[in-house]
Amino acid sequence: MKISTAIQSVALCMLLAAAPLPTVACGSPDMKTHVGKVLSVDKNAGTFTLLDAESMSPITFNADAALLEKISHAGERVAVAYETMGNRLQALELK
Repeated sequence: MKISTAIQSVALCMLLAAAPLPTVACGSPDMKTHVGKVLSVDKNAGTFTLLDAESMSPITFNADAALLEKISHAGERVAVAYETMGNRLQALELK
């Protein structure tokens, strides 16, 4: 059974319309949120490092013990709300 070109085109358009948009990975700079995969957690230093989904660069955040406990292991995908404190990034919330 051969499907007409018009039906193929409509099916392709519907598939593309349903696909998620990867360009919204980290949002605008004023949102102060990064999304990515956890590379490492250092509970002694009070930090964790995230591989940012948009820039594909590692970003290290300072975090309190309670927040570090929420990160179960490296490889976990998280969204981090943060604030800039001097030259460091302080994680405020994990989503």
